[in-house]
This record gives sequence, C-alpha cells and structure tokens, in this order.
Amino acid sequence: MYRRFYNKTFFLNGPFSIFLNSSFWVRRGLFRSISENREYVRKDVLDLGCGSKPYRSLFDCDSYTGIDVETGAHSHRGESIDLIYDGKKIPLPESKFDTVFSSQVFEHIEDIELSLSEIHRVLRPKGILFATLPFVGAEHEIPYDFRRLTSFGVERLLKQHGFRIVKIEKIGNYPEVLAQTFIFYIAGYFPKNKIVKLLLTLLIIAPLNILSFVICSILPKRNDIFNDILCIGEKIG
Repeated sequence: MYRRFYNKTFFLNGPFSIFLNSSFWVRRGLFRSISENREYVRKDVLDLGCGSKPYRSLFDCDSYTGIDVETGAHSHRGESIDLIYDGKKIPLPESKFDTVFSSQVFEHIEDIELSLSEIHRVLRPKGILFATLPFVGAEHEIPYDFRRLTSFGVERLLKQHGFRIVKIEKIGNYPEVLAQTFIFYIAGYFPKNKIVKLLLTLLIIAPLNILSFVICSILPKRNDIFNDILCIGEKIG
C-alpha cells in the first residue's frame, strides 16, 4: 500500500504530487514524456536499474524483468528487483529482449561504454533502448554520480554503440528548471526527521510548487536549458 502511494506521488504525477513532492517539476516531466512514448516499450522488457519499477504500470508488454546493482547510495529494501548484478556484464543471454528501459540510471553507471555494449548485446535485432537521464541537477546518490550529457552527447554516444536514433527529446524548459532548482535549494535545508520534513513540505514546498505552476504556465518557453533528456534508439544489426 505504502509503496503504491509512494510511486504514485513521487513518480506517476498523482493527485498529491504537487503538495508532497519536492521533485515535482522533474518527476512531472519524466512521467509525461515516458507516458507519451510508452508504445516503444513492448514485448519482452528489461528494466535496467529498476528499483521499485515505478513505471511498470504504464507499459503493455509480455514480460518485464528488473535488474539492479547490489551496491549503491540508497537501500533497495522493499523494491521489486528480479536480478542483482555487478553493474557491468548483464548476466543474461544475448538477443533476449525487445526493449531495454532505463530511467535516471545512466548517470550512475561508471563504465557507460561497457553497459551500452551489454544493452546492445541483450537486445534482439531492431530492439529498442528507451532511456531518460538528467541534464540539470545536483549531484545525488554520492559518490555514484558520474556524468551529465547534452542532447548531442547522448546522440553521439548511442550512435557509437550501434543504435539508430529514433527520438531525442528535451524534458522541461527554462522556467521549470529555475523553479525546480530553487525548490531543491529550499528543501535541501530541511531536517532528516520524517515528520518535520513532511510538515515543512506541506507548509513551504506545496505553496512553492503551486506558485511556480502558475508562473511557468505564463512565462514563454525556452528549452536551451532543461531538466532531463529522453532518448530512444533502435539496435542496428
């Protein structure tokens, strides 16, 4: 029950997200972008860095396998991981999946070159890599935060590892980045006590989310600065 509420509020842009989520702008953008492109996630799916599989309910697929690393900066307690691995070689046969889905994980992979080669290996011919990754954002899950890439950097990286670019989409815009950055700045001073943090979120973050929602709907949109990137690539060969 708690996990479903958590995923709905913090990942799936539920009715309480604007009141409880200090990552509202990032998560709202990711949810909308993933939802609008979910038809690319199909048949046999590997969720790389799956955690609690928060987006699983969005996809119509035949099978869904979640894989994650044992080490990391957060606990995996209560998460829905099917397979633990070392973050390097994926312990599964080649050409096993039609889709590899990975959200907000690539920045935490130390050897991204090896991982992209492994993703290519486990995909079937014309299989799809569907990934999101941050562009603007503070270091997180320290010390397992290794990179930020521009949209051009993502495109080049995928092409170098045997993928044809289907789509690259910038998620968020200049006003939303400014709003999210300021809210993160404020929330960063909250104490770790969960009850106090919840009260401060309701008293401070919720009004800021609502106010920024109004302001961002009025201001002109520019996406030369953005929160995240969605990339979809098709396996060549």
